[in-house]
Amino acid sequence: MSLNILWTDDERLAGADVTRVLTSALSSCAGATLFVPSFAQQQLAARQVARHPDLSLGVTVTTPLAWAEERWGIWGDGRGLVDEAARCLLTREVLSSAPDELRGGLGTNPGTRRLVGELASRALPWMSPAKGGELDDAYVCELGLTGGEKAALRLVGRYAQRLHDHGLIERSELLCGVADALREAGVVVAPVVVSGFTSMDRAERELLAGLAGLCEVTVAFGRKNAELLAGCEELAESLRALADRSAQREGPGTRHDGSQGAVLSATAGTWQGGETGLVPSVPADATPADATPSLVRDPELEELLGRLFLASGKRVVARGSVSLLEAAGPHAEAELVARKIDELARKGITSVVVVAPDVERAWRELAPKLEARGVSVTAELPCAFPKTDEGRAFLEFAQGVAQLATLAETWPPSQASAEGELVRLGDMGWWPPRGLADFLLSGISCVPTTQAYRLDRRWRQDRLLTPTDVLRDLQSPKMTSLPVAQATRELLKGRLASAASKLLGPLLGRTEPGLQDFVQDDRGRRTQELARAREALFDARATAVLALVLKVAATLRSLGAVVDPKRGGTVTLAGLVAQATDALSDALVSLRPTLEVAGATCKVRILSARAAAQLEPASVDAVVLMGQSSDESLVGTGDDVLSALLVLLGVERDSDPLPQLRSAFLSTLAAARSYVVLERSLLDRSLRQRWPSVMLTELRSCYEGGGAGKDGLPVERLDEAEADANCAPSGRPSTRVGQEALGQPGAVSPSLRGLVVVPPEGRAELLDGRPLLSASQLESYLECPYKWFSLRRLGLQNSDADLTSLEMGTFAHRVLEVTHRTMLDQARERLLRERGRAANTQLPLTERIEGSRVGEGDSEGLERARRILSDEFDLHLEHQYLRQGKGSRAQVCVPHDDEERGQLEQLRQDLLSTLDYESGLFLGFEPRLFEWSFGRGEAPVEYAGAYLVGTVDRVDVDAHGLAIVIDYKHRSPTVFSKEYGIPTLASLGGFVLPRRVQSLVYGQVVRRRHPDLRVVATVYLSSKGRHAVFGAVSRNVSDRVFGSHPLDPRQLPLTQVDDACDFGVAGSSRGMEALLDATEEAIAEKVEQLLAGHVEADPIDAAACHYCPVMNCDMRRSRWAR
Repeated sequence: MSLNILWTDDERLAGADVTRVLTSALSSCAGATLFVPSFAQQQLAARQVARHPDLSLGVTVTTPLAWAEERWGIWGDGRGLVDEAARCLLTREVLSSAPDELRGGLGTNPGTRRLVGELASRALPWMSPAKGGELDDAYVCELGLTGGEKAALRLVGRYAQRLHDHGLIERSELLCGVADALREAGVVVAPVVVSGFTSMDRAERELLAGLAGLCEVTVAFGRKNAELLAGCEELAESLRALADRSAQREGPGTRHDGSQGAVLSATAGTWQGGETGLVPSVPADATPADATPSLVRDPELEELLGRLFLASGKRVVARGSVSLLEAAGPHAEAELVARKIDELARKGITSVVVVAPDVERAWRELAPKLEARGVSVTAELPCAFPKTDEGRAFLEFAQGVAQLATLAETWPPSQASAEGELVRLGDMGWWPPRGLADFLLSGISCVPTTQAYRLDRRWRQDRLLTPTDVLRDLQSPKMTSLPVAQATRELLKGRLASAASKLLGPLLGRTEPGLQDFVQDDRGRRTQELARAREALFDARATAVLALVLKVAATLRSLGAVVDPKRGGTVTLAGLVAQATDALSDALVSLRPTLEVAGATCKVRILSARAAAQLEPASVDAVVLMGQSSDESLVGTGDDVLSALLVLLGVERDSDPLPQLRSAFLSTLAAARSYVVLERSLLDRSLRQRWPSVMLTELRSCYEGGGAGKDGLPVERLDEAEADANCAPSGRPSTRVGQEALGQPGAVSPSLRGLVVVPPEGRAELLDGRPLLSASQLESYLECPYKWFSLRRLGLQNSDADLTSLEMGTFAHRVLEVTHRTMLDQARERLLRERGRAANTQLPLTERIEGSRVGEGDSEGLERARRILSDEFDLHLEHQYLRQGKGSRAQVCVPHDDEERGQLEQLRQDLLSTLDYESGLFLGFEPRLFEWSFGRGEAPVEYAGAYLVGTVDRVDVDAHGLAIVIDYKHRSPTVFSKEYGIPTLASLGGFVLPRRVQSLVYGQVVRRRHPDLRVVATVYLSSKGRHAVFGAVSRNVSDRVFGSHPLDPRQLPLTQVDDACDFGVAGSSRGMEALLDATEEAIAEKVEQLLAGHVEADPIDAAACHYCPVMNCDMRRSRWAR
């Protein structure tokens, strides 16, 4: 038995020298095994072996780990190989359960988990002091470990124990132990040939050293590039040393290949390609006499492969087979590469590989350009599970359901009441369930988009929503879809795999068009529909996501993570989903999107650098390496924590990562037969200069002239001046086909203006074409017609039922109304009782009723009013939690957290202090009308050419029939003078509509519905903070209105109405009456514009754009940009 080193000039995995060894092995042992580094290379080597006439049977092509795992499953100790999912779950368990002192400051983040897992995967057999979680102090001192490094080894020890508990074995343990297991079982091992490796970790080297004691092991190294030969020689020396040590450890009497009593020593030797025996190692630059090229490649490329990375020697002469593309910036890269590939295709090139640092970006930007040029293209996209649409949506679903199920277990039960169901709330930090809403909007939910938006809106508008409500909706096929309903039920039972199957299974092979991928031309027209049935990307994603979830679910079951109590449940649903999320977050999904062009003669594959390095030599016509700038093609430092620990533990030698990068780069170049193209951008997206990558610099140094220039590497450039051409799939500048003037936002064509305002349905008396409006709608139209159209006609509103000033104001209105109404009712009842009259006796509005309001200095009355307000506040707040049935309005003034509860408590204090403030206002006036509605269920109220409907907050009346119209505003008093003043009162010009007209409109309505009253003031009362009152007030009653809270003299011109002023109104009206008439006339002009369908954007000031849902309005962006 021996370890043989084979130096070969053949670049192929199963070249002439390797197949010669395999043929010899078959003739003597009737079987042989070929080890290659990866599964992709396994497929390549298998095809190469199959083409050999003498190797069609008897040769197994595999990877070392796959070969070892298969034999360990038969002759091992019964433990199974841990997979990535199990490693992730067990390291998570170890970290989460370890006490702080054991972790030594290390976090429980994914980085720490990966460190512990990688250490175990690569070094567990050589970390015996860490087993069981205990470290030998002398061993630690000798290594000179830091506190964090000691903690990492302790955690590896605990992880090893958990592996043992679950009957699992790490990769490094299996590779090191399989040879001993085979030896003890007396297994005959066929000769092994190793090809394609330029580096091996310690466990792989130990495997080969152990096998060298059981069979003939031949390791083939390429020597085509002399610079890389040094790394291979170092690896060969390491293998020799391990083989010698293994032979000494076995000693005499060791049985190999099943022979009884046969004693062989493992001998390290070197076999040069083309010879048949063991000979001393040959110099790196020696060439066997019979070594002839077995691959067809362009002479310039052949010369470059032998010259690359050498510090000295003959320069390569550029002959056009190798070229450089330099894009001015990122936006020119795809166009420049597409032009080059198109040029190569016209020369007869049929196969091209594009190597990109960001494969997804290359596919997104390059594929449409290639398709537009008649080139078929495919890609291999390694994508993290959470970054796929299906993976992200599934995690949102699982996490959302698990969170709600956990909350539902301890959620306070609702209480029955005479008025309905009183909902009790727990922690509302989950509301609204945005993750679940996003899931329903995804393709995997099979929920129609409109239905998903409808359910999302319903959830967002219900501040009484409970976890049980959402789970009930999800389990209803009518509310969502059958797959969602079934998946939810399965997940609530803890059946993760079944839930994934119910959800993702219906997507596989679905043939209806649904949402389609497509390719666009320069004008955005679809040139190729990629329906889900024909385009493999969607099915591939769904299949890969389902397979990964099933695999993780199976791993969780094998580790004992079960939710169902009947099956010995050990974790909660939230715990199960959290573990699955951790495992899936590190998983990769390989996607292969394809654009097939009928009749295409050239096909392009877009690969990552890692995948390209595993290509078969001389297997494609051209290789294009994109992103050859220093910040895109980085060279690692090799000084990461894992590498440092492996060196400290003596598992690996301190190594430079540059040789591995060089080897991968050389392998990528070797895949080309005719052309190699390298591309880089000169500037990044921030216009910072970019420098060539290390590999590009080394390649250019091989050429005469050192790169671009006379006799140097040919360079093609493209700037970003024609951005439209660079971004267009065809690469051609846009052609002007016409022009269209941009209309003003909100402009409606004349033929459609009649649809802007329509009469309300079911109101036959309003069919004369006039609209039914409210005072707030009029105010909105005056602010900006387009804002009115968006809010009132289109109904564009925020879906979230937030606890904003609007909701707080509505709550305050109700509490103040009931407070003043209760005081009036109690006072009226006392008066009627004293007069001996019936309780339902109607009294004139001018009747004075003692105790119906709180006067200044009336401490007893103020205290009574405060008690009434506090009681009503509590009662109304309790009613917010009342769910009265499907038709009831959504309650919105429901606090969800301490901050909102604090806001409500502040509202209480504001309303209480409002009573104090009011006691000094409106002297001689008493509240008579509260929340007085008009225009509903009665004769319509005409105003300014429209029908009006609304509710007046409050009307106070004195004994002489003078009336004050009061509108509550829960706003800071600091804005009152500017927001609610009447600028026309201080204007020397004509009449000017004030910023706010609501109270003036209400004043006119009161005049018409109560002609016995004379409106002398229309004011706004602030119920917030330090309070304020502002509006239009007749000069004669100004002192009575403001009482003990007089205005600043500078503000009086904005509020006092001169009784002699006519405000430009024809007729006899003066003062307040004239102001109300002038306001109506000015509003009537605006209503005419509204009836004519004019809703163009025209905000009166910057504040008008606040709360407008049209975020992309040009008037918002330009007129009020400052």
